[in-house]
Amino acid sequence: MNIKVGVTLFIQQMMKWYPEVFLKTTFEYEHESLVKRLVASISAEKSKWMKDDNEVPIKDMPISCANLGLAYDCKLQSLFFVGNEPKKELDKIKVADTRNG
Repeated sequence: MNIKVGVTLFIQQMMKWYPEVFLKTTFEYEHESLVKRLVASISAEKSKWMKDDNEVPIKDMPISCANLGLAYDCKLQSLFFVGNEPKKELDKIKVADTRNG
């Protein structure tokens, strides 16, 4: 799957699950513009987390800050906590699925 398509699908899913978080749009072109801005924002943030053409795993984010020239600040701490717990739960599901499959 194309990364841009994956991010767009992620944004659309989040808009369905959490509509109160996103700006209300009246017209389709406003909605498309909002999605494009969110895709660009996610892509810009994601590009900061590349090491040797590989994404830095969530669990390694705090340790990788110095190597990537990023400050471990409130934004990063929030990102780590928001991403790390769901990743742990998804890993448990993946392990359980492999055992049952």
